[in-house]
Amino acid sequence: MYRRIILSILLICALLKGSIDAGATAEDILLEAIQEHGNLFHVILETPEIPYDAYAAGEHVSDQLCRQIQEALVNLSDELPALATSEQSAVRFPYRYVIRDDSFYDVVRETYKQSE
Repeated sequence: MYRRIILSILLICALLKGSIDAGATAEDILLEAIQEHGNLFHVILETPEIPYDAYAAGEHVSDQLCRQIQEALVNLSDELPALATSEQSAVRFPYRYVIRDDSFYDVVRETYKQSE
């Protein structure tokens, strides 16, 4: 989750510096950037809520190992420090993993097609 926040902050910095012309970020990150830097951004496309943190394995990873990884993530204990509430994060924990059908991510594919 912190990776998403760090990448979004880098994206905002690149937009402000003019290093890139456009990029995608979460609404909460954009609102925070507007609060900090002013309304310097133009929203060019809004999408339905996009799922975060999809994990994928390469073809070389066995089905058995994929199932083991899925089981480990779904059954993470709430006692782990990484799953504790973080005051510094816009995202509130406990953060839970769930197994979704591949079609759940169609909104991401559609958004990508719209942006081409």
